[in-house]
Amino acid sequence: MSRKRWPKTVLVTGVVVLAGGGVSVAALGLGGDGDTTAATHSAQLPSATGEISRSDLAASKLVAGELGYGDPVTVSGRLPGTVTWLPEPGSTVGRGDTLYKVDNQPVTLMYGTVPMYRDLVPGTEGPDVEQLNDNLRALGYDAPDGDGYTARTAAALREFQKKRGVKTTGELKNGQAAFASSGLIRVAALEAAVGDPANGRILRHTSREKRVRAELDVGDQGLAKKGAFVGVILPDGTTVTGKVSTVRTVSPPKDDAAQQGGGGEKPQTEVEVEIEIPDQKKLKGLDAATVDVKFISATAQKAMSVPVTALVALPDDGGYAVQVVEGGGRTRTVPVTLGLFAQGRVEITGKGLREGMRVGVPK
Repeated sequence: MSRKRWPKTVLVTGVVVLAGGGVSVAALGLGGDGDTTAATHSAQLPSATGEISRSDLAASKLVAGELGYGDPVTVSGRLPGTVTWLPEPGSTVGRGDTLYKVDNQPVTLMYGTVPMYRDLVPGTEGPDVEQLNDNLRALGYDAPDGDGYTARTAAALREFQKKRGVKTTGELKNGQAAFASSGLIRVAALEAAVGDPANGRILRHTSREKRVRAELDVGDQGLAKKGAFVGVILPDGTTVTGKVSTVRTVSPPKDDAAQQGGGGEKPQTEVEVEIEIPDQKKLKGLDAATVDVKFISATAQKAMSVPVTALVALPDDGGYAVQVVEGGGRTRTVPVTLGLFAQGRVEITGKGLREGMRVGVPK
């Protein structure tokens, strides 16, 4: 099988140098034939040596990201009346808590993806009713499991209303509750003031937990898989573990594409990635910051490797080798097959090579 070769332009005095000093990935099979007989000879010993070691290698790609609370969601009031109480910006509100008050009556926060758009009364059915039942059960009330507003739903709601100190109707009027898809929320900003009409924009909220958003080129989409772990490098240089929670493709607006029809550069589709940070304590004091996200692009398990600078070019495009340093002032030039490049090292295979051997490297 033919093997690809590195161009000779990357060779300096017989030593392979990675352009820019960065991390890259070489396809398995690069280099010379591992079965070629090694040359043993006396020679001037190299000025320095490195070790052949065996460990897991991981090649990575750094991508800029933004740490924050995510995009804010606006809550608009649907009740007639006057805003009489608002939460403080930065405060958190959970399921069953008061989000704001209208005419001194609480508007309750509940969790769910379907916004409230109608009165929920006995006999109604649908996903919004199912959300109400789910929330009542989560709050400890005997609501049914399903999307129907039954007598049990009404009885559970009356108990909840009694505990809240409001009129026990067994019905939920449009606007008496607001549903948040993120769960526990953080009040980001107020849109209304106490005394304003209650049927306008009231406030904006975000998730309580900080997260990272990064954008990848479409060609790098394979780096971001939902559930994959990544490293997030904070401004002070420390690294925290992140987990990819959302991956979505973002296409340029049609208007932008149309504007580029005159021969300009075509807008690029991108991949937007959201990353959860399980250990939020490590983000203390950081509300917003630019960070680096380390995506793992390739791995090699228990790979035998040497420092990249240990590679020597063989003559006549013969691939690459390492100079093994032995006792008695002798060296051996052993042809190697190259694998993954990562962390300043390169995976190798070659006849007679084993972990712990010393190889020549430039000083």
